[in-house]
Amino acid sequence: MLPLARQCTIAILHSILNYHAKYASRYKYRLQTLSETVKAAESDDSIHGLVLHSAVPNIFSAGLDLKEFHKPDENRLPLYWHAFQQLYIDLYGSRLASVASIRGHTIAGGCILAMLCDYRMFASPPQATTTATNGSYNIGLNESRLGIVCAPWLAQLYIDTIGRRDAELALARGTLFNANDALQVGLVDQLVEMTHDDAILEAAQSYLRSWVAEIPSAARADSKLWFRKPRIDDLIRHRQSDADDFCAFMTQEHVQNNLQVYIDSLAKSRQKKGSS
Repeated sequence: MLPLARQCTIAILHSILNYHAKYASRYKYRLQTLSETVKAAESDDSIHGLVLHSAVPNIFSAGLDLKEFHKPDENRLPLYWHAFQQLYIDLYGSRLASVASIRGHTIAGGCILAMLCDYRMFASPPQATTTATNGSYNIGLNESRLGIVCAPWLAQLYIDTIGRRDAELALARGTLFNANDALQVGLVDQLVEMTHDDAILEAAQSYLRSWVAEIPSAARADSKLWFRKPRIDDLIRHRQSDADDFCAFMTQEHVQNNLQVYIDSLAKSRQKKGSS
């Protein structure tokens, strides 16, 4: 289970799916561990809210591990996808009020993780600055740039978040939104000016405390599930066929070739940064 910082009626979950090469052997378990942590928080009747916040500067979540998809192990790939489905079921349908405290790039799987929360706060730089190191981050689903087609239930999540037309264009183009554009399309709910390092976490905690204090928990949870349960039930009904379709798609030669090109481009980019 991942560490939970308990603060009265809310809990803060740090270090979310932040991938590093030296942890590769453990990374496949992080999805399952995150699900278990959400369920553990839910099991405590005194906890009513959850803040998702990265302990790594400039990255909210590294998302899913491309190494699981590139030349995949045919036995492990369906298990990995099953764990991702389970995270969707557990977090999207949680009784807890959840706020994503986003202080970093939030791309692909990281963006999905944020959309599973009830409210998204996104760091924006102080008005006098515009550099990335001061909080000008990107968010979105860029799978099409990798030659990957978004799974139907994830595409539906995007549609439910930003609307059909914006989602259709964003998925087709692999659009990554800056803070202002993300707010405009509804991908995030609030921008928080990063006047100091903990500004967004403090704002998320304040918002969540107010929310769970003002609204009876049963009414809040039931209202959320009224919208979300049909989506969750649909995935559960088609869970195996979705996994089969995803694995069949990912193992196609042209998909693997596209992934190889993308991975090679990342390696070249790191080499250039290392030599500069």
